[in-house]
Amino acid sequence: MKKFKFLHRWLGIFAALFIILFAISGIVLNHRSFFSGIDINRKYLPQAYRYHNWNQSAVKSAIPLGKDSLLLYGNIGIWLSDSLLSQFQPYHSGIKNSADNRRTSRIIKTQSGDVLAGTMSGLYHLSEGSWKSILLPTDEKRITGITENSDGVWAVTRSNLVHLTKNNNQFQATASPLPFPTDFKRETTMFRALWVIHSGKILGLPGKLLVDAMGMVMIFLSLTGI
Repeated sequence: MKKFKFLHRWLGIFAALFIILFAISGIVLNHRSFFSGIDINRKYLPQAYRYHNWNQSAVKSAIPLGKDSLLLYGNIGIWLSDSLLSQFQPYHSGIKNSADNRRTSRIIKTQSGDVLAGTMSGLYHLSEGSWKSILLPTDEKRITGITENSDGVWAVTRSNLVHLTKNNNQFQATASPLPFPTDFKRETTMFRALWVIHSGKILGLPGKLLVDAMGMVMIFLSLTGI
């Protein structure tokens, strides 16, 4: 019994640290939008996660804003610079706070001169030096791309194609679900299926909350065990 007690105590303490980490990170991943306003300085992360010479998609591209100014965008948000790239200043006014919300996938300047930005937190229109949010008729807010053709301006989320029209200097959006390819098969990978079950997403919000409760129980048992 003494040996079992010894093993239970010390192996339990070692395992509890991982269990607490997995439970906390799982709860955060289940509710990304809720925790998106919390930032952590990258200096506390391993070297592979730090920015150096614009790596990690810190800057994906740039567009001319005026004759002598540029807008640079990427995973570090949107920045204003001069044509020589000699100085930079943040250009986030109007966009939700936090590094996650400001991650920008695409910025375009339309033929009419409007500047639109697609970010993790939604679609924005530049007006008088500030970004104005465009209301999207979808639950998804993350924009993965924006383009313009003869039919107007289009934005893409993971599941919807959004058409933008402008009326009285205001943009209105209409969304259409992206159709399946003609040879599409309703199949998924084993990993994806297990992930959906593991997160509780398969049962929607009630499933997520159930998994969260299980995580809280594991945290409580681990802490009291220690």
